[in-house]
Amino acid sequence: MPSPRLSKSENAFLAVIDVQEKLAAAMPAKYLQGNLVRLGKLVKAAVRLHIPIVVTEQYRKGLGATLPVVSNEIQPFPAPIEKTAFDCCDCPEFTTWLADLPRREAILIGMETHICVLQTALNLHSQGYRVVVVEDACLSRYDEDHKSAIQLLRTTGIVVTTFEALLYAWIEKAATPAFKDLSFLSRDRDY
Repeated sequence: MPSPRLSKSENAFLAVIDVQEKLAAAMPAKYLQGNLVRLGKLVKAAVRLHIPIVVTEQYRKGLGATLPVVSNEIQPFPAPIEKTAFDCCDCPEFTTWLADLPRREAILIGMETHICVLQTALNLHSQGYRVVVVEDACLSRYDEDHKSAIQLLRTTGIVVTTFEALLYAWIEKAATPAFKDLSFLSRDRDY
């Protein structure tokens, strides 16, 4: 039976998929800023909670470097895993990173929902990982592609949630150091 909890910080790792300069520039402006704010807040929370983070870059030469909203939060910023495969699991550096990690709960955020995020989520799920995709921290160029991918993820048993729900699942309780340190991240919902 799946865990009744949305996520536990001590079981999770965060995969930040292809949050890159030229890819972000192709995203719809009305969604981009809010998405990047939530994405950056999740990275910040993961750093503070000591959740392992892996960052990927799809064809860096063509799509550019990882955005500062990610790279500035992770210090020192590890070298992102460069890939040309859409599915991160088809990249040997990614699978090697996973093999050395005892955690089996994959939290996925990034771009594009219907390509790299979707393919990675499905592959990790098929390998027995508990996969959580943060719907409002993922983005596609076209809204219908994003919505279609989210619907498909739900039908395959992958957990789809929001930034704030995940943040509070990681925090777990009020009046704790994590709550005091991270609850401010859920304020200012007018992205």
